[in-house]
Order: sequence, then C-alpha cells, then structure tokens
Amino acid sequence: MRDSPVYHDSGRPRSTTGRLAEAEPLYVRAIDIIEKALPGDHPNFAITLDNYARLLDALDRHEEVAVQRARA
Repeated sequence: MRDSPVYHDSGRPRSTTGRLAEAEPLYVRAIDIIEKALPGDHPNFAITLDNYARLLDALDRHEEVAVQRARA
C-alpha cells in the first residue's frame, strides 16, 4: 500500500498536462496496489478510481468510464 500514492500522485500531473498515455499505467498500478491492500469501500480506492475514470473520459473511452465509476 505504501507505493500506491506514488503511482497515483505520478499519474495525476501527467493527466492534467495532457500526457494521458503516460498517466494510464500509473493509475492502473495504483489501483492494483490499493485493491490488494484496502477494502473496496475505502475512500482512497474510490478517489483513485474516479481520477482514473476522468482520464479515460479524456481519452474518449466512455464505456470504460462507466465501469470505473460503478466500482467507485
């Protein structure tokens, strides 16, 4: 769990500066770590999923956005 903020915090600036392709694997890694370390209803998990959904929305991957938002 200790590493998940690193991946999440690394993905966020990339997604807000248009470096979307670089941000996606960082969010996916953060989600993997959080999912193993925390219960599914933990606020940090929901926040990371929502930020990942925003990234997917920016990439026009709307079906995946709905899946991630449902998980959050």
